[in-house]
Parts: sequence; structure tokens; C-alpha cells
Amino acid sequence: MIGSARNSIAVVLAAFLGAIPLTQLSSDARLLPAAAIVIVLLELAAWLTRRLTARIWPGTFAQVVAQLAMIWIGCAAAVGDGAQDNPWQVFGLVWSGAGEHIYQQTVPMDANDPVLVVLLAAIGLLTIGIDLAFIAAGSALLAAVPLLGGYLASMIVLDHAAGIVSIVAVCVGWLILLASRTIDHEKRWPRGLTSKDAAKFNLRGFTGLAATLGAISIGVAVVAGMAIPPDNPTWRPRGSSSGGSSVDLVDPTIELNENLHRPDERPLISYTTSAPGGVQLRNTALTAMDANGWHLQQMDLEPGNPDVPEVTGTTPQPISTSIAIGDYESDYLPVPYFPRGWDAEGSWNYDPSTLTVLNVDSGRSGQALTGLPYAAESVMVQPSDDEIAAASAGADQGIVVPDDVPADIVDLAHQLTDDSPTAGAKALALESWLADPAQFSYDLNAPEGTGYDVLLNFLFTDRRGYCIHFASSMAVMAEVIGIPARVAVGFTAGTQQDDGSWLVTSHNMHAWPELYFEGLGWVSFEPTVSIGSGGQPPETSPEPTPQTPSEEPTAPAESQEPTQSPEPSAPAPGPGESGQPIDLRIPLGFLAAIVIVAAPATARALQRRRRLGAQAAPDRVRGAWRELHATAIDVGLTWPKATPRQAAASGWPGLKADGRRALRHVALLVERQRFAAVPPAEADVAADVALITTQWYAHVSKGKRLMARVLPRSLFMGRREPD
Repeated sequence: MIGSARNSIAVVLAAFLGAIPLTQLSSDARLLPAAAIVIVLLELAAWLTRRLTARIWPGTFAQVVAQLAMIWIGCAAAVGDGAQDNPWQVFGLVWSGAGEHIYQQTVPMDANDPVLVVLLAAIGLLTIGIDLAFIAAGSALLAAVPLLGGYLASMIVLDHAAGIVSIVAVCVGWLILLASRTIDHEKRWPRGLTSKDAAKFNLRGFTGLAATLGAISIGVAVVAGMAIPPDNPTWRPRGSSSGGSSVDLVDPTIELNENLHRPDERPLISYTTSAPGGVQLRNTALTAMDANGWHLQQMDLEPGNPDVPEVTGTTPQPISTSIAIGDYESDYLPVPYFPRGWDAEGSWNYDPSTLTVLNVDSGRSGQALTGLPYAAESVMVQPSDDEIAAASAGADQGIVVPDDVPADIVDLAHQLTDDSPTAGAKALALESWLADPAQFSYDLNAPEGTGYDVLLNFLFTDRRGYCIHFASSMAVMAEVIGIPARVAVGFTAGTQQDDGSWLVTSHNMHAWPELYFEGLGWVSFEPTVSIGSGGQPPETSPEPTPQTPSEEPTAPAESQEPTQSPEPSAPAPGPGESGQPIDLRIPLGFLAAIVIVAAPATARALQRRRRLGAQAAPDRVRGAWRELHATAIDVGLTWPKATPRQAAASGWPGLKADGRRALRHVALLVERQRFAAVPPAEADVAADVALITTQWYAHVSKGKRLMARVLPRSLFMGRREPD
């Protein structure tokens, strides 16, 4: 009902209750009070506008304007003086600030102004959605979709079931909407056909019954939900410690890409080490791959120190490293591989499989590392090329690589390695081919990611990339020829300073493959071009003392004379192909846009066809009357609350004499269908409806005609039957 204060209050209460589940994502005490203010202001703007205009849609427009105004005010308040030169920068600053805070935090997140603005903007959108569905479209059922938005968002992020309070709040919010809609129905019942109270709808009894059934349903749902054990409720990998706590595992490639593409080179780490050539500081390792690329797996974290590996194929070298972290936020403790122990303040556990050292104090997530000094003891395994060439592949290490690796990559791996007699020789052949500057060049502008499409483009088409592409390609090719492999992420050794210490910057972040061999364990390789070919030797270098490592390069190395590494044949382009990869997202995006734009008009056309194409004559008559009612709404005409004959006799603008006769004909058939003892056996109404529709469309402006066809209002105005 237009301007109904009761319905607006119901929307306010439902939206507030629907926002309660979001409190599980943030510990900010300001969230619910601020949400109440946002919801009340949005619904007040809609209610006042509808009261003044006596129309529904201006209220929705007023809400959108109010929402945008509040978002801008909130962004400006959160940024402060950070965007004095360009006020429009506040949106980007708040979005990036919120993203950075979310990236560093686990739920519930600490209080943060940009995150608060983002959450309030989301609550505002949910409020507009509830109002649009409940008041504009007149559907309590449809309103359940935006009402569930906050609950669904919390369920996606949380790794455990939502609290009972959240479930009950959402259910009560929907019952409030249902109760208000029930009152609307009661007020229209039975439209003056009788004055007997017994014939009227019993609102109190129905409301009591609905409340009772709702309470029982909520109770049963809560008990059943608690009784059914969860089945892997998380969508992102986590690390679980033996003490029962768990932490989110942040994708290290996100940090890798951000640091390598950062225009300014920030100092992050300083260290001294007993290793004469510096050491690579390792954060973690990616141990699973699918079509989207290499990623982390779940980790079972343990306290204490790892057991020293048994290495028989070479002589391990113990090293000591003292590390000082600067302005670097992470939950991964950078240590040289293989770590034997570390003396670091805080709660640090390790994963026996990957030897990742991880902060398990959720209260200091993202903050435990910043400014931290610590010491680490490690065992460095540096086999020579000869020792690697004599090695055989080790046992399966739980690396997950699917069977659907593209055939081109599988064929390339075999083409490069089939002539090598041992697994170690095959690994050296892969490294040599990838690190050859005559084959590949270093380019930070290459597409991000390590999925199949990116690797195919890197290996066969562009042959340009940076460390993550080289490491991922070597790891997946090693896996398909039977060598366990993973992708490590950390830092190159950095630059040695005058005082003998080493400085590691943001541009030193790096990725490299690790392959597992019998008697050697996990061995690091360096296939990245200009690093593996001379900039920084890998740990598999034959020299006993490694040379001084360099930073991650920022430009492609100059081409050298081609080596004698095997030259694979790239797949030949098919007919009509240029050899360049086609980004299917562009045509699919256009196709999706066309489908979205055409969806309302298509739905309306199907609805019209169903109504006018009914088999039985009474159904066609009823459908014709509904179709005329819907067409009137589409073109902006007001359908009178009257009998069919009275409605036909109304002064319809745009109808000529033949159009008025057609409308009266349909109205008489409707009355016969409703009240006659024998309904009409014949009902040729399609021509009448087509004539009336044509004349109504001709009467309105071109803009209204276009909107009536592209975005018909009758689809969103509920299903109220014409009188």
C-alpha cells in the first residue's frame, strides 16, 4: 500500500534484524547503532516521497539518492583530510583501506572506519532491496531474498555455523513482513460483499497461528542444524593447531603480485647469516593445483620444532640467521629452508608437510610479524648438478595435481625430458629450458595467475612472464612426468650491505619451484629467466659457495646466444586463428549483458503468450483481462477499482471507437466467465487485446513505449488481480 507507515516500519525492523548476522564479521560496537540510523533514514526518505507523490517508484529513487549521499559522507568522514585535492578520491581510498584491513584480519575483524563504511553501504543496499521487494513489488516472499543477504554473507566468510541469534533474527524479520502483508490482505477482505463478522478474515487468530508455527519452525531448524555435523564448512584453506585454534591461510601470491608491481621499492627485512652468499627467506609453499592455478591446502599445525630431515645424497650445512622485520605485515614467518627452530616472540606453529611457520594468535593476525626481531636455525641442502642428475624421484608427497592438465603442457613436458635418463636430469632439463633467455623474457606486465589458460599463453604464445609463471610451469611439468613438485613463495637473498648484513625489499619477493628427490628431499630450483641464467644462481648450483643473489629483475634481460636446450614445437594455430589467445570473457560479458537486458522483455512476452494462448475459453478470457491490466501498468495508466463493465466504460486515453468496443467486448466476456451459469464456450479475445494494446502504446511517448517493452513495470508490481 502506497505510503503505508506500517509497511515502512515493518521494513525497518526486518532490515535491522537482517543486519544482525553481520556483527559476526566485525567486533566494531558502532555497527548496529549506525545500521539503525542508515535503515531509518533510507526508509523515512522512501515513505515521505511516496506520501508526497502518491506513487511507489519515486520512493525507491529517493532511497538510492539517500544511499549515495550517505556513502559519500561516510567515505569523507573515514578518509578525513586524505583527499582534499580530489574529493572523489574518497571512494577509492575507503575501498582500498577496507580491502587492506580485511586482507590482514580474521573474523571478527577489529574496528576500522573504512570497513564500517563498506558494511553500512551493504546494509543500505539490503534495506533498499527489502523495500523494493516488499513495498514496490508487493511480495513478502521475494523480500526474503535481500533479507537473507547478511546471513548468507556471514555464512560464506565464517568457518562455523552462524549463531542462533542470527538465525532467529532473520526468521523474525521475515515473520514481521509476513504479518504486515497479512494485515493488508485482511483490510481488503471481503471488499464489501458482506457485513457479517464471521465471514471476515480473523486477523488475530491467523497471526497467533503464524507466530506459533513460526516459533516451532525456528526451533526445529535450530535444533536440526545443531544436530547435523558440518561437512567441510569452509571455502578457504585454514591452518589448524593441535590446541584446537585455527587461522585463515592468506594466498601468498596476492602479496607477491602486489609487492612486485609496487612502484616504490620498500625495505622490508634486514638479516645477517652464517651463509656466505645470503639465503632465500621462505614464507610457505603452494601444494595443490587445478584449472585456476596453484594454491594452498589445509595445514595441520604443530608446536615445537621440526625434525631434521635425513639426507643421504649430499651433505647438509647448518646455518644461523638473525632477522629483523620492518614494515611488513604477514602471518607467515620468513625463515631459510630447512628450518630446525626459531626464537621469535608470539605464538608460532609449523606445518610438518610444507614447513610453513605460521602465527596462530588470531588476535594478532597480520600484526605479529611487523617490527619483530628473531633468530632462526636451518639446515641448507645444496646438492650439485651431478648429485641432482643422479637422483630419482621421491615418494608421493600429497601434492594435488588433477588429471585434466592440458595435453599441450603434458606433451611439452615429455618432449623436453624424455631423452633424460633420470628424474634429476629431467628436472635440470626443465630448469635449463625455462631459464634460457633465448626462449623466454621477464615481464611484470604478463597476465597474473597460474591457471591453465595463463600457463598455456606463457609457454606457447607470449613466452613472457615473471617468477610465478616460471615456477608454476616447472612445477606442473615436473608433476606430470612423475616428480613431486610444489611452488614456494618468499624472498630472494636481497642485497648485501657494507656492514655485511643483507637488505630485502618489496621487489625481492619471489616464487620458485621445489622438487622432491629420493635421498635429497625437497630441492629448490631457479627457472626464472635472468635469475636462473646468471643473475642469482639457484640452490642447486654446482659451486659450493653461491654467488651474491640479486633482486627480482624489473626488466627483461638482454638476449643471449641460444643454448642447446630442446626447442618444443608450439601448437599450430587453427584455421582463422592468429596464434593469439582469445579472451572469452569479453564476448561472454557482452552475451551476459544482452541476456540481462532482454530478460524482462522476454519474460513479459512469454507471460502474454501464456495468457492469450490458453486452451480453455474461460482461461483465455481471464488471461486477456489480466493482460490488459498488465499493459495498462506498463504504459503508465491507472487501472480503476471497479467492475469489468465500469472499468471498460472509463475514459481510457488513447482508445479510439474500435478500441473502446474491443474493451467492452472483453469486459462482457469477463462478466460472463465470472457470473454466468454457463461460461463462454468461444473467446476470440487475442485480436481485441492486440488492438487495445496498439492504441495505448501509440498514445504514450516514445520513452514510455521503450520502457514498457524493455522494462515492463507489471513484472515488478506484484500479482494483484484486476477487479
